[in-house]
Amino acid sequence: MKKRFEGKEVSLPNREWDEKVSANGWLSSDVILSAITDERKVKAVIHPSYCACEYRMKLNLFTFGKIKLQLPFTVIAPPASVDCKGYVGDVQALIEDYKKKKGLFLMLNLKKEDTLGISGNCAAVGKTLSSCVFLNCFKNFEDYLQNLRSPYRRRVRKALEKGRNIKVIRINNREFDYEIYNLYLQVLKKSRFPLETLPITFFQLSNCNIDVFYNENKPVAFVMYYTNNGFMSFVFGGMDYSVRDDFDLYYNMLLHMLKMGMENKVNIIDFGQTAESTKCRLGCELEERYMVAFSGNKFITKILCLFAPLLEYNQETIRYNVFK
Repeated sequence: MKKRFEGKEVSLPNREWDEKVSANGWLSSDVILSAITDERKVKAVIHPSYCACEYRMKLNLFTFGKIKLQLPFTVIAPPASVDCKGYVGDVQALIEDYKKKKGLFLMLNLKKEDTLGISGNCAAVGKTLSSCVFLNCFKNFEDYLQNLRSPYRRRVRKALEKGRNIKVIRINNREFDYEIYNLYLQVLKKSRFPLETLPITFFQLSNCNIDVFYNENKPVAFVMYYTNNGFMSFVFGGMDYSVRDDFDLYYNMLLHMLKMGMENKVNIIDFGQTAESTKCRLGCELEERYMVAFSGNKFITKILCLFAPLLEYNQETIRYNVFK
C-alpha cells in the first residue's frame, strides 16, 4: 500500500510559509499570488523538512532535443521563469515525499550543490540552461568600457550610438499597461524554450524595478530587475521587434542593466538564462543549473534516469577574452 503524501497545502498569503521561504524571495506569498490565473493554479506546500511551490502544466520531455513528447508534469519551481529553485529545505526529503503521489515531477534550476543532496538513481538529474553571471569589479560604466578589449568596446559603442535617442524612464509598477505588456508577449513568442505566460498582474504587483525605453513617447522595450544586498537580477524584458535592429534594443537593454548594477555598486549581476553568447561578450560567465525529473512510479523513474542524457541541455563551451 502506497504511503500518504505528508506535505500540507496551504492557502496564501500565509505567515508561516513566508517565514520558512524568506531566503528565496521568489517564493513569497505576494509573488505567487501575482502569477496565479484561472487557468493556472499554483500551490504552496509545507512539510517539516521542506517547503515547495508547484504547478501543473504540459511540457515537452525532450525540450532541448529534437524529439517532441508532451506530458503533464507537476513542476516544482517559482511561478515565473526565473533561474532559481522552487523549494527550500531538504531536497532528498522532498523527492521521497513527492514519490508518494502519482504522476511526473520536474524540479527546475537547481545549483550544483543542491544536486549533491540527491541520492543516486532516485531521480534523473541533468543540466538545464546555464545562468549568465557578471562579476562586477568596476568603479563605473566608463571604467568598464576602458577595460574592454577594443573589438568588444567598439561593439558596445555602436549599440549606444544606435540607442542614443531612446529615453529610459522608471515607472511605477501599477503603470505597467497592456501596451508595455505586449512587449513581453513578443519576446515570449520568440523564445526557444517557453514555459508559461505570466499575467499582467505579475508585473503590476511586483516589487521589482521596471525601466521602460521610449522612442518619441512610445514604449519600445523594458527591463524588469531587482537589487538586494549587493546582488542584482535581470527578471524579464520585452521589446518591439519591428524596431529592434533600428535601436539595437536588446544590446541596449543589457547595457542598461550593467549601468544600473554599477550605479548601485552591486557585486554580482545575474542576467538570467538564454542568449548566452551575447551576454558573455559583455563579460558574463556561465553558471550551471540543473533540472531533476522523477515519478511516483519506480519503473518510470528508472526510465527517466536511463534517458537523462537526452533530457538535458548540452551547453557549448563559450569563452571570450573580453577584458584587457
